[in-house]
Amino acid sequence: MFHFVSTWVAPAPAEAVWRVLAEVEAWPDWWSGIESVRSSAPSTDAEPQAAQVVVRSPLGYRLRFTLELTRSEPPWRSTFGVRGQLRGSGFWAADPADSAAASDAADGAPVTRMRIGWCVVSDRRLVRLLAPLARWAHGRIMAAGSAGLARRLREQPPAGLSR
Repeated sequence: MFHFVSTWVAPAPAEAVWRVLAEVEAWPDWWSGIESVRSSAPSTDAEPQAAQVVVRSPLGYRLRFTLELTRSEPPWRSTFGVRGQLRGSGFWAADPADSAAASDAADGAPVTRMRIGWCVVSDRRLVRLLAPLARWAHGRIMAAGSAGLARRLREQPPAGLSR
């Protein structure tokens, strides 16, 4: 079983971060390593309840899995189930206190600090064989996501929020 927790700091208020992350089909545009995302079963509040994701590992293999939204508290938290070549659960959480504390940047601009966690297993033989390198590979993918999200928020602030 793999347990990973990553911390991201994004240069925007939590509402803006949530809007970018909720546009799951756009993740490949800014998140290096995410090859494709296809939403299905949209919910009544316009957030997808499930999305098929293909990730290309820095180790050269692809992982295909479905994220299923199980709980959503915009803009602070979401939890999801994972099924496919990865199985388990995950979460995304922004802490209001952390976000407020992090906004003391030199320019006073708001930032959001968040944690993303995964607890998953894989039946793929290659993934199991490469398990000792999993933390490194996961770290690379998540670092690319953090950098890509920051870039996306600076270049294209979500509609309704000015910078």
